[in-house]
Order: sequence, then C-alpha cells, then structure tokens
Amino acid sequence: MQWANGGGWTSEIIAWPNRADWQWRLSVADVEVDGPFSIFFGIDRHIAMLVGDGFELAIGSEQTQTHRINQPFVPFKFRGDDRSFCRLIKGGVQDLNLMVRRDAPRFNNLQLAFVSLIEPVDLDDVEVVVVVSGQVKVEGVMLGRLDAIVPRDHPLNISTAGPEPAVIALVAKQHMGGLSPLLSMSYSVKSANDGNIWSHASPTSDVDGAIAGTVG
Repeated sequence: MQWANGGGWTSEIIAWPNRADWQWRLSVADVEVDGPFSIFFGIDRHIAMLVGDGFELAIGSEQTQTHRINQPFVPFKFRGDDRSFCRLIKGGVQDLNLMVRRDAPRFNNLQLAFVSLIEPVDLDDVEVVVVVSGQVKVEGVMLGRLDAIVPRDHPLNISTAGPEPAVIALVAKQHMGGLSPLLSMSYSVKSANDGNIWSHASPTSDVDGAIAGTVG
C-alpha cells in the first residue's frame, strides 16, 4: 500500500486480531523520500531498520529530539502521538514497524527484538517470528526473508538453513522467558499462490499455527 504522501510503501505482516480493529500491528515499510510519519494517537511505535544507510527521526512538536537510526536490527521506541519527521541519510531504507495500542492490557508490553541464529533455538511465548536475513528451517519447512510464522501457543524450534547465520525478528512480551522444549506443533503452510499470505492485500491473522508467505 502506497503512503498518502507518496513517500513510501507499507506491507502489512499481521494485524491482531484483525485489520479493522487491531490491538497490535507489524509491518514492513519502504521509505523512499524524506517526509513526516503519520500520527497514531494512543499508539506506541517500535521501529528498526532492515536495509539501507539509515535515517534521522525528528520527534516532537518542535522536532528538537533527533534520533539517528543507521544500524540494522536495533529497535527504537517512540510515541505515535508525537509529530515525527524522517530524513534519509543516503537513499531509501526498509524498516520493520511494530505498533501497539496502550489501552490493550494484554499486549501493551509487547517488544520488538532481533536474534542472530547460530545454533538451533526453541522459542516460546512469542506472538510472531519474521525472517529478516538469510533462511531458516521450522519443522522441516524452509522460510526465506520476510516470511513469517505465528506460533499459536506452541514453542518453535528454529535453525538457520543457509551458509550464514540468519536473523529473525520477534514480537514478544517483556517477560519472555528462556528456551523451552519443542512440543508437537500443528500448522498450515501457506504459499504466495493460495491467497492466504499476509500482505496489504490479504491479511490472515486468524489462521491457526500458520506459516505465511513473503509480504509485499
């Protein structure tokens, strides 16, 4: 979906529980030119650069608070209520965006985190996992960049599947615990051809234990 100001594009990964009345939302944005971010009242935003040379984010009514975001996979949190202006450092960037409603008590402590996979890990108590670099394997299924999976209360065993360590993004609660044993997991594999991938065109946040296709 192209932004109203024409400065970029957003591909929605998941909106929970649905797009019309979400309590939290995860998306990927391609920012092409300098410009203001939309205001979201009552929303906390978490943003992290995935690709590019970075950007400066000026926040506040006078835009006197400036934050330089030029390292990949480092989340930055700010209030969606505040005016913010993005200045690109050198060319366009792609970033990952988590937005959480403060009045959603079940989810208002969600955080965005990144993990570099060197050894296989068992992940529990996460809302969604997105591959942001490399390839991973989940229960024998290969996932590539910007593929996503919702555990649906089942721990996930994830391992890197390429020559280099993969990087995954997690949406998880602040009190997320350590590793846990892998349990039997039921899921459905979704391809880009079956109309069930998560994107701005066809969100499927109600699919139990689903592996989603690439967004965009």
